[in-house]
Amino acid sequence: MEEIYDKQSAATSSKVPAPIGHGVLTGKLRMFTMPCVPKWRLYRTITHHILSPKMTESFLPTQAFEITQLMHDLAHLPETEVDPHEDIRRTSFSIMMTATYGRRVPTWDHQDVQHMIKGRAIFGQGVEAGDLYRT
Repeated sequence: MEEIYDKQSAATSSKVPAPIGHGVLTGKLRMFTMPCVPKWRLYRTITHHILSPKMTESFLPTQAFEITQLMHDLAHLPETEVDPHEDIRRTSFSIMMTATYGRRVPTWDHQDVQHMIKGRAIFGQGVEAGDLYRT
């Protein structure tokens, strides 16, 4: 019975093919758009290692610093300059960027944020339903 489940899983558990979203836009390098192939399994193994409880403890100082900065900004910036939604997004993005690339994002106007927003917009347009059939 287990053999039957394994065969069925191998045939049905992969993602739907996305030639534009995965092939063209990401260069077949993004884990979230990859089908279940050996490269995806390798990425998954690396991700599980990086996000293990022991490894995530190393991110705590960054998180503490960014949350302290967020609280400082919310408490001390003039009300006209405070946008809680934007400040929280900056904090989250800065934590991810620091953990991934070792680069902090001090403001929402930072070039890394602008690149992310532009890339997200391009990717979003490329993976819209029916995009292959537009003229």
